[in-house]
Amino acid sequence: MENNTDRWYEFYKNRINSGYQAYFEKRYSPFLNLVMASGLDIIEAGVGIGSVSKYIGDRRIIDGFDISPNMVKLAKENTGYNFKVHDIRNFYKKGNASVCVTHGVLEHFSDAEIVSIIEMLSGGVHYVPLDKYKTPSFGDERLLPLDYWLSLLNPETYIVFNDGYDLAFKI
Repeated sequence: MENNTDRWYEFYKNRINSGYQAYFEKRYSPFLNLVMASGLDIIEAGVGIGSVSKYIGDRRIIDGFDISPNMVKLAKENTGYNFKVHDIRNFYKKGNASVCVTHGVLEHFSDAEIVSIIEMLSGGVHYVPLDKYKTPSFGDERLLPLDYWLSLLNPETYIVFNDGYDLAFKI
């Protein structure tokens, strides 16, 4: 995952404080609705450019982090929040967060890492792209079928949306 952080930075830098946020909120609305229904105090793990946090708003975001210093810089520009540089594989939930959220993060890890991350996050609400996408963005995403995710994580609830391209789930 770390090898591609500069590529992600280049990919997303022009989306900061642009019309991208409106697109994001429309495209991922089923996921965002599940997040909003899941808890009051939220930690975003793997913030990217902070689009999820920007949507949720400062009344509910209590913390967030990403492994890439460049992405944290973009997320701070995009949201004004003081996100941290941190590796999700070494995270432990602290404070009074009621839910941890990831968007486009878990598919970058092995099955064992995913299970470990979910356990450390004490469940949470997550978004992953499914195998209907034929090509990974930068070659490091695992585009897995719905049944694979359901078998691996046994979510409490899940939503498939965007004509079967996307999955949101709550553990």
